[in-house]
Amino acid sequence: LIRVFRSCVLQLCREQRAISGGGKGALTPKNLMRFIILAGLTCRHFDFEKHREQQKEHFKELNQLAKGSMVDMLNDLLLFFTQSQNVGPVQVAAIQMLGQLHIKWPRLAVEPQARAVMDRAFASDSSSHKLQVLRNFLEFLRTDAKRLAKQEREDRASGREIDARALVGNTGNMSEAGVGASLMQTYLDRIIEATFASNAAPLRAAGFEVISLVLEQGLAHPLKCMPALIALCTSNDPYIRNKSLKLHQELSVKHASFIHSRDLEGVRKAYEYQRQVRGRPEDVSGYDSNANLHERPDRPAACLQFLYSLSRTRRTRRNELLSLLVKACDFDSGTAAYADANSTDIPFVRFVAENMAGLEFKYLDEVLHVIYQISSVIASSGLSLYQQLESEAKDDGGIEHD
Repeated sequence: LIRVFRSCVLQLCREQRAISGGGKGALTPKNLMRFIILAGLTCRHFDFEKHREQQKEHFKELNQLAKGSMVDMLNDLLLFFTQSQNVGPVQVAAIQMLGQLHIKWPRLAVEPQARAVMDRAFASDSSSHKLQVLRNFLEFLRTDAKRLAKQEREDRASGREIDARALVGNTGNMSEAGVGASLMQTYLDRIIEATFASNAAPLRAAGFEVISLVLEQGLAHPLKCMPALIALCTSNDPYIRNKSLKLHQELSVKHASFIHSRDLEGVRKAYEYQRQVRGRPEDVSGYDSNANLHERPDRPAACLQFLYSLSRTRRTRRNELLSLLVKACDFDSGTAAYADANSTDIPFVRFVAENMAGLEFKYLDEVLHVIYQISSVIASSGLSLYQQLESEAKDDGGIEHD
């Protein structure tokens, strides 16, 4: 292992010197990627620093390469190969191996150089770079969860008592335990943005898994993810759809007092997601194409039925949601927003209206509340719109009254 690692590092150092000097590297991209991956995986799964002091005679060759930490030396090499002077596949391989080092040594993930690599990946137009960063996050969170679960099982099995030192905490362990939460709180918005940035299925699947782990492990405030989660509940992918519905239901039970405060943003996000999937705003429908039409052949199901079902148990919350849906269809004709209304506004209103038409109402007061809210909109905005149309018609030559 030492010889393999030394050989890989030597090749990478030669390549780094050649590229830094303005020349062309001697290795082909394919061979360079092999050396990067071999060095990265070897360093993750074999603790060189631990055995370095115990078996000094075997480490003479490696000591000639680096007097300091082997991990830091390889980390610097990988950071170099993520830069723009290298071809795309080499950058992706280097980002992947940086993720392996971050799993073993979480402190490296919060260093400015590592964050700069992640920032460049999210800011780039390359789906492969974003996908690799998301996969790094996913593996990091899964490994961290397994480590904590294993530690908890060992503590229970050994009957270890909690003393004052355990309550105060080990500084090193606490800093490493907080890396996942720090990364997610920093990059959550960009993770969500990357998840919905394109129709690339692998990118969306990886982003969804990261968002799911963030919610399950409580690494960020759930409200930050709610609009995205509501949108993913309308996905055509059965796995994403079902898991999103399950997560939404669990969060609704756990955080019933505030979890629905961003429902309207979620409705807008669901429309934008469907518009992206369908391709054109005109093709977006508020009716659920995934519903079992054999159960209710007489009427279509609402795309947002799950959202209404979660709110139905409490009358106040149910009426708030219905009021929000009706008011989403209302826009003031006297504002600049109405004057600048484009084709995306009308399809969104239709999306909301079709959802309200497809909701499964069980009680008469639900229907009456919707009628009351619609009447209020017609009495205010509807009358204003009629007067404006009447005025414009008169300017064009008058209108006829029956």
